[in-house]
Order: sequence, then C-alpha cells, then structure tokens
Amino acid sequence: MALVLKAEALAVASTVFRTTWCSDSAQDFRCLTLWSMNVSAMLFLLSLKSLRSGSYLATLDTACTDINSCRTLFNIIWGCFITVFLTRRQALELWIRWYLVDANGPILQRMKLMAVGLLAPELIIGFATRQYTMARLFAQKYDISLTHGFFIVMGGFIDIAGHPIATDKQLSKPGVVHAIRAVPETALEDKSKGDIFSKGIALCQGLWFILQCVARRAQHLPLTELEIATLAFAALNAVTWLLWLAKPLDVREPLQIALHTTDPPALPVHQGQTLVPATPGPSETANHTSFRNDLLHTTSAQYLFGAVFGGLHCLAWAAFFPSAAEQWLWRVSAVLVTTLPVTLIWFLWTVPVRYISQDIDDFESDSSSLAPYVTTLRAVLVRLDIAAYCVARIILIVLPLSTLRSLPPEAFIDVNWSAYIPHL
Repeated sequence: MALVLKAEALAVASTVFRTTWCSDSAQDFRCLTLWSMNVSAMLFLLSLKSLRSGSYLATLDTACTDINSCRTLFNIIWGCFITVFLTRRQALELWIRWYLVDANGPILQRMKLMAVGLLAPELIIGFATRQYTMARLFAQKYDISLTHGFFIVMGGFIDIAGHPIATDKQLSKPGVVHAIRAVPETALEDKSKGDIFSKGIALCQGLWFILQCVARRAQHLPLTELEIATLAFAALNAVTWLLWLAKPLDVREPLQIALHTTDPPALPVHQGQTLVPATPGPSETANHTSFRNDLLHTTSAQYLFGAVFGGLHCLAWAAFFPSAAEQWLWRVSAVLVTTLPVTLIWFLWTVPVRYISQDIDDFESDSSSLAPYVTTLRAVLVRLDIAAYCVARIILIVLPLSTLRSLPPEAFIDVNWSAYIPHL
C-alpha cells in the first residue's frame, strides 16, 4: 500500500514538474530527460509492487530438483546489479573533480551521470570516443603520451593562476609543451584513484557475467530479461573501458605547471564552487572542416553503439514473458532503440556538414533551396527521435524488473560448469 501511495505521489509530482519547469521551449531536451527519469522512478516502484503482489509465479519447479545446481531470484538480481554498478562506476569518471568547499558537488555529479548512463548509455560512449580522439590528436601533434593527452583533455594541467591549459593556442606558447613533457607518466598515474585493482575487479565482473550468458545459451538455458539488459550494459561498458584504458580515472586535483601565461581568465575558480571543465576542442585554430569531420565520425560512432545496445535487447525477442502485451512492448522498444540511432546516422551523412553545427535560427537567413528542407527535417527528426528513444528506454528499464514476477522454471537452473572441464 505504501508503494502504491508513493507511485501516485510520483505521478502527481511528475505532472507538476512537467507543467512548471518545462514551459520554456529552450529547455525542451533537459526537461524531457529529467521528466523521463522521474517517470522511470515511478514505474520502478510499480514494478517492485508487482513483485510483492499476489501473482508471484517465479518458483523453483520440477525443472530444478538439485539445490546445488539451482540459483535463486536473489542470485539473478544481485549478479545483474553488481555487474551494472561496478562497470558503470568505472565508465562514469569523465572529468576532474576539484574539491574546494562544497564536498557534495562531485557526489551529485556522479548521481546525475549514473542516471544519464542508465537512460542513455551510448552518451557515455560518445564522451569516451571524443575524449580518446582529442587525446590522440594532442599526443600525435605534441609528441607526448596518450595519458598526457587525456590529462590535457580533462583540464588536468593548470597554470599558476588556476586556468586549465587545454587549447592549442595555450599549448603553442613557448615552454608549455616542454613543461608538460617533463611530467613523468607515472606521476599522472599516481594521481589517478582508479587503480589497477578496482579496474580489474570491474573488468573481471563484466567478463564473468558475459561468460555466464554465453554458457547459458550454449546449454539451452533461458536468460531473463534483466540479464539481457545487463548484458547490453556490460558490452557498452567494456568498449568504454577500452577507450579509457590509458586515461587517469577519478583524479581529484589538477597538476600545476609552473609557467606564467598571459591568457585571459576563461575559467576562474571562485570560493565555494566546484569546477568541472568542459571537454575542449583539439585546436582553436584548426581547420573547421577537419574538426567537423572528426565530430561527424565520433557522433556516428556514438549512434552506432546505441544501435548495438538496442540490438542486444533483441536477443529476448522470443524469450518468455508473463504476458503478450509485455512481449510486444519489449519488441517494439528494442526495435526503436536499434533503428532510431541508425536514422540519425543517415541524417548526419546525408545533410551537408555545414548545416550540422548551425542553429535552427541560422537556416532562416540561408538563401539556399535546401535550407527549408534541412530546417524541417532536423527539427522533426531530433524531437521525434529523442521522445521515442526516451520512451523506449524507459520501457526497457522497467520491463526487466516487472517480468521477474513470473519466470520460467528453467531460468533457475544454474550453468553446469563441469561440462567444460576435461575429466574421465
């Protein structure tokens, strides 16, 4: 009863939030994201209510007669939860956190990133791809290690005034690159709080979970919808982990370069603020066409990984569902999450590059005959894709939890690992 009241309260709060804070059209994307997260929390509580309600059919039936070869519902939920938590935690160390006075700033930042990572994990892949691309460009241009390149992208090097040294203009000044090269790579690794042990645990847990899923398929044992959703998260997190293999993680303080610069204070640090620098571009004076091409490729990679994420959910196409309605909801949502990113990739590669980085208002002054078409297409596609994608992702978050109320008996049979061990 308490859960029902909480769900109803969340529904009312969601409506009030939507009408109060989303009245400004300029904040459509932010409001839609926050509203979707609000609805996700509401549906999550409802799914918990369904698990505790009367129709709980997930029992150890005759298919699992030996307790030593069985697993419980708690084992299934715990294995998925710990896999998502460990792998997602490693994938969310995006930028430097500078602790000044407000110590809760980084914690709130992590919570926001965790919510974004659950709703749209391919965004984290996009961040990782862009950071890797720019770190590699810095490393190649200035003959430094990839770790140094990541540290520049993160805003890790600062001058004596506390301003990040993160642009090509700053790096081109005499003595700056030499001072950065003088910093040993081991010194940057020492500042990383994400040590080999914590990285190894997250990687091993992700690989172990994937291995269990493969083994269950090989032994014709069903995977629950929660396990398939976790498998999709683990696959994307593995790619993120590889992209950030050389990146210092969870760095708490920047490294000061003893160099006097005359740059204007672009990012001043005031008392009581936590500064999280945005990822800078590889060069302020670089060729615009080259930079847009890099942006085009990294954005396409982000959408491609989003399609892979949705495709992995299609593994449950013929899985057992408590009802036909839930099965079709899963199928339609999985197809949407798979195809919508492909639609955006098509849009990126068919629309001229010069239109991608412009605002919609800029098209009105364009005399080109293509401008009205691009304006309408961009506005419609972006808004429809974001709305449909958010709804589909909410469904794919809630259904894995709600379907736990009725699992087939074979889902509780554990993998027979002895079948893979040579013996007489």
